[in-house]
Amino acid sequence: MQSVPVWDFPTRVFHWALAVAVIASYLTGEEEGIWFVVHTVSGYTVALLLVFRLVWGFAGSVHSRFSDFTYSPGSVKTYAKQLLRFNPPRFVGHNPLGGWMVFLMLVALAGTVVTGLFSGEDDGGAGILLPLIAAPGGEGLAEVHEFFANAVVALAGIHVLAVFLDWFLTKENLVKAMITGRKDLDDTEVGNQKPLVGRWRGVVAAFIVAALGAVLIQQTDFAAIASGGAESEHHSERDEPNDD
Repeated sequence: MQSVPVWDFPTRVFHWALAVAVIASYLTGEEEGIWFVVHTVSGYTVALLLVFRLVWGFAGSVHSRFSDFTYSPGSVKTYAKQLLRFNPPRFVGHNPLGGWMVFLMLVALAGTVVTGLFSGEDDGGAGILLPLIAAPGGEGLAEVHEFFANAVVALAGIHVLAVFLDWFLTKENLVKAMITGRKDLDDTEVGNQKPLVGRWRGVVAAFIVAALGAVLIQQTDFAAIASGGAESEHHSERDEPNDD
């Protein structure tokens, strides 16, 4: 067995940065004030990471490309049967179920991001695209946004369980592999591996993401977001009838 680089650096950064951003966004989703600013920034981070992953799915190293883990339903069914017999085959990249999980997660995350941009209240914390669809005081797609957010959490839980199940059955530490980028492969697998792509591709992808991030920041009034919740509470207290 030889230790061979499988996951390139941009893919690993994407994976762990996405995990942190999703956790931060989920924990601050019901908050107001400065914490809603954190929610907004972490949501933007998720959006930018998804853009990067879309680019990297075509320009990245072989096991980071969508074509490497796009499996037919028949392949997934066969793998599932082998998994139920506790004898799944080992894959250098994503296994068939893992590949489908990646696509489901990306769709759920995209749904969360898009609905988040259209969610909120005009007098409180709101996505920058809310004015396009909501009348004053409307809540936009807040409920749909919450549905997608919960779907992401559920998929993430399944993903974690699947990683540890695979670790138990195949004795392959996928967590370590996603940190170091390396896996132990036999001579046949080593011979079939292609080298990782050059760093310049990651630089170009990062530049695209940075440009989009600058646009998002420029279009966002963070001061209004931070004060929105407090102003909303103040208005509700002012509108309450005075019993005196």
